[in-house]
Amino acid sequence: MPEPARRAARILLPIIAVAMIAAAALLIWPELNAEMNFERARDAVTGEGAPDMGAAMDLNPDTVAWLSVEGTPIDHPIVQSHGNRHRDWYLRHAYDGSASVMGTPYLDARATPGGTIELVYAHNDRTGGLFHSIANADRQKGLDRIGRAIWTTKEGTTEFRPLFSIRVDKTYGPIQGFGLDEDEVPSLIDELSENAVATVSGWEEEASRAGRLLALSTCANGTFGGNERVICIFSAPGRNEAKGGAEEEGPSGTEAASEDQQVDLGARMPYTARLGLGAT
Repeated sequence: MPEPARRAARILLPIIAVAMIAAAALLIWPELNAEMNFERARDAVTGEGAPDMGAAMDLNPDTVAWLSVEGTPIDHPIVQSHGNRHRDWYLRHAYDGSASVMGTPYLDARATPGGTIELVYAHNDRTGGLFHSIANADRQKGLDRIGRAIWTTKEGTTEFRPLFSIRVDKTYGPIQGFGLDEDEVPSLIDELSENAVATVSGWEEEASRAGRLLALSTCANGTFGGNERVICIFSAPGRNEAKGGAEEEGPSGTEAASEDQQVDLGARMPYTARLGLGAT
């Protein structure tokens, strides 16, 4: 190699190396920043017992629940947009409110925390975070790794059992049945099961006792703007059955909805909304 070329190489190679390191840092920074946000929240909120929802709401008033799923890395605060924010605001914002391509797992704006239908969206982070494990549930081996979902709100903790996973278009309507009563949930689960791509053994028995449904939704292929969603379906007994048939005290999830949500919760939603508006 001629001397001028060697001199140029000696100058350019370090520059190229630094540029590659900087590019790599930029690529992984969103994941690191998102995880640091969640780790700070875990340190402040979780301990020996159930998550402290008062502490979580002090960190971010939009926090409506804490979700942990056995067999997965999912151990996150769940937020819900309020006020003038777009329903999918947390698709592009971290838990601390800063801009973030990774976003924060969030509850559909039409759902009520502690209500009959909980539909939660998060990105499919292909490095293994957020709802990547849910995206893998469209295969039987992926679903088999998923255990109970522990859903904690300020009212208490509910244990949801996995039933099956579905792979559907982003406009899929039946999952958007936010106005259903508890006794309608088994029929909804039966309808959803028609699209099941993987199932848990004995799911039918769990479904027959269901009064509440938790659905975790993410992009099927990890590509931003994709048209398909993988949704993992979990169920829990209804409140009356969970209390041994006793009459429930206080307002139901639908009755306890805020005034601006009751319009949506009063009847089964029309099947026109997109699931997560591009959540991937």
